[in-house]
Amino acid sequence: MKGKKWNDEIIAKQISVKAFAAIEKSIQDKISNFNEAEISRKIKLTEKEIQELKDRKKTCDSSSENTEFIKQRKWAAKANTKRFNTRKITQQQKDLFSKFVTDEYVRIFNEECDKLDAKFGINISQRAAKGNTLKQLVLAGWTPREILSEGEQRAISLADFLTEAQMGNKNKGIIFDDPVNSLDHIRRQTIAERLVEESKVRQVIVFTHDITFLLALQTLAEEETVECLVTTIRKIGKTPGVINNSLPWIASNVKEKS
Repeated sequence: MKGKKWNDEIIAKQISVKAFAAIEKSIQDKISNFNEAEISRKIKLTEKEIQELKDRKKTCDSSSENTEFIKQRKWAAKANTKRFNTRKITQQQKDLFSKFVTDEYVRIFNEECDKLDAKFGINISQRAAKGNTLKQLVLAGWTPREILSEGEQRAISLADFLTEAQMGNKNKGIIFDDPVNSLDHIRRQTIAERLVEESKVRQVIVFTHDITFLLALQTLAEEETVECLVTTIRKIGKTPGVINNSLPWIASNVKEKS
């Protein structure tokens, strides 16, 4: 066998790839027909279903709380359909106001009118409605503004305000914005005395453009040894609201002006 020679010729075989080309084309066609938009839509739909299932689970976990909430909402809706009669409450409030407030209020109000030289025969009327009690100052059946001068009205208003400030047990500071004007010159000193007196028991803040009234307050405070801080708010150039802890220039003495 070793020395035997083979005479058979080896013939090269060719394999056709047409079948593979057809398969490749089919795969490429499927890839080309792959609809990304459709897949995206299905993904979103699936995510939505997953979220809905999560929400259902959460709802089931808090079913007792939801039941209680629905119960309360039904009760509130039913209560809103009922008409509530406030007449008894209004009458009770009116009676309590007359018994515990009005008498004390009238007493203090009359004292304030005496101090402010404002005894004009003012009466206090009250009216109750819808669970609220309202008071009104009247003079011979008329409101003060229909009979009294502006200065007299201001004195009555101050008496009313000071009375309100004394009702109850809370000691709160009070603020006055121009408590006197040119029409109050008759009571300017009287009002200044009353405010200084009140400043002994509570903080009193007064805003005023009246230099005479300002100086009266300062002088009375010094006489009564009441702490008094004067602050001037002025405009410098185009800048408003500049604060200085001193008297305005026009109210300063000659030495302070120089």
